[in-house]
Order: sequence, then C-alpha cells, then structure tokens
Amino acid sequence: MRQRGAVMTARFLEHAASSVVRVGGGRGFVIQHGWQRYIITTAHCLPHLPPAHPASYLEERTYSNVLGPLNDDLSITAECVFADSVADVAVLGSPDDQVLDDEAEAFDSFVDAFGKIRIADGAPRTAWLLSLDGKWFRSPVSHGARWVGASGEVSGMSGSPIVTRGGAIAIVSTNALNPRLASCLPGWLLKEHRAVVMSVYVVEINGRGIIAFNAGSAAEAEMFTEDESFRADLSVLESDGRPVWDDEAE
Repeated sequence: MRQRGAVMTARFLEHAASSVVRVGGGRGFVIQHGWQRYIITTAHCLPHLPPAHPASYLEERTYSNVLGPLNDDLSITAECVFADSVADVAVLGSPDDQVLDDEAEAFDSFVDAFGKIRIADGAPRTAWLLSLDGKWFRSPVSHGARWVGASGEVSGMSGSPIVTRGGAIAIVSTNALNPRLASCLPGWLLKEHRAVVMSVYVVEINGRGIIAFNAGSAAEAEMFTEDESFRADLSVLESDGRPVWDDEAE
C-alpha cells in the first residue's frame, strides 16, 4: 500500500506542478471551468487592481505581458475577471477576443500547454507546497473559515497552490495565513468544482475492510491513504485488542 500510494502521489504532484505559471512577480495555476480556462493567483501579484466598477473599461482590467512559464519571460496578456484585495485572490481569463483577437489566441495557446487542477476543500493535517526550486515539500496546516495556515519558508512563492487529496485547497499569500479557495473564490467559479462526483473508497488490510471514505479520484484516495497522520491513526486504532495496522501489511 505504501509503495503504490507513493507512486500515485508523485504522479499527482507532477501533474499539479505542470499547472503552475508565472504571474507578474509571483505565480498562479491553471484550472478548467467548462470549456474555459482560468488562472488563479493572488491579488497582490497583479500590476494593479482594476477599478471597483462593473462597467470598467477593458484596458483598466487587462494586463499586457503578465503571464509566462516559470523562470521565463512574461509575454502573455490576460484579463482580470475577479479580484478580492481583502482575501488576496484574483482570477485571470482570456482577453476580449472581439477587441484583442491576437492576444486572446495567444492566451488560449498558452494555457493549453499547462496542466489543470481542480479546487478542493477539507481540513487535512498536512498539505503540499511548491518551493522556488520547483520541488514539493509537505507542511502541517491549520484551518480557519477563510484561511489555511502553513509552516515553512514561503517567501517568493505567492500564487503557488497549496494542494492535498487531488486539488488546491489554498493559495500562498504574503504570510502564514493563506486564502482558502473554497471560501474566497466567486460562486460561479466554484460551482463546477463543488459538483465533482465523489466515490466511496474502502481501505482493506489483509483482505478486511477497515474504513470507508469519499474521494474525487483514485489519485485523491491514494493521497489520503498515504497521509502520515492517517497511517498513524491506523497504528493506534484497535480492533479485538490489536492495532488495525501493524505498519507492514498491504
């Protein structure tokens, strides 16, 4: 179980890393929403915030040369479709293709080249963060209604996703408290991600079912079973006077 779970986690983290892009002076990551693709980032990574007006001019909410691959030049234009300066979250989409046709085509080609991850929720004990050198590290996390706390050095990682169980639960902001995406993103964007079909998975040890839980995918289920805190719980949970798992059985 441990070896298979490690392989599935490595595959998921590789896919999650492939969704991360450069946004201004920070990062962001690509998600799929229906047939459209958006980039989630922090509001403070934007060159400036658009005016607080639903009829703002196109040029006031469109940024030239704001996107690019990690460790590469910024060359892609994007439009801000949502920004919350209090939560420090922003959503970028394709420029208006009726006015900026070439820029919209370049945006579409750009996001098509990257992986897409979904928005998740929950209160896990640990989560994964992507360091500046492109390596994932695990961090204990704490939770509030609108934030997720993470430990470790995150300087320069603004806009990076904080991932666990197959999706991004938060985004790295300026300090130890980071915006919880399921609470801080707009409802129209979350609707599809919350509608992900959940399946029931059963943990079996020596052919005996031990625990059942919901997960959105096999990769998400594997990450759940590989979690160190979950495995520690199995080692102390007893059945018939014995731990349900001896740290060795498959």
